[in-house]
Amino acid sequence: MNPYAPSGTIIEQHPQPVCLQRRWDLIVIAFVLGIGAVISFVAIAVPSVRAFLMPRFGGNGLTLMLFPLNFLCLYLWKPAPRLIAAACGMCIIVAILNALMILRTGTVTTVANVFHDRLPSSYAYSVYPMLAIGAYLGTIAWRTRSHVAVEPGANDLG
Repeated sequence: MNPYAPSGTIIEQHPQPVCLQRRWDLIVIAFVLGIGAVISFVAIAVPSVRAFLMPRFGGNGLTLMLFPLNFLCLYLWKPAPRLIAAACGMCIIVAILNALMILRTGTVTTVANVFHDRLPSSYAYSVYPMLAIGAYLGTIAWRTRSHVAVEPGANDLG
């Protein structure tokens, strides 16, 4: 018997690690956050838009959407697991800051137009959606925590 001969047992192959891919749902979230940030900049420049938006959205809370949008754009450029977790954390921080701004400035006290101002609470417009986006990003970050970052040159949308 030759001690240097390969054994008859087959060594189990390790599966290839799962690589992160760009996701359409994150593209939509990034687009919505970008639109919110643009609307906020328009509201800063145009007083009539600011008078309409600020009592409902709690100050310039939409401008804060640039922080999680930054991490989402970096993820869409080169997906890496930690970028989604960072975007999740920033969404939750933005929700907390929006809530603090609403507490400081107050909300709409009287409903002027019943059909237009059905939700006078600014929390429904700025805090709850950011908490929901943060929770969604948190579930994605948790499910993809063991994935590897995308390799350079992989531009597939999946």
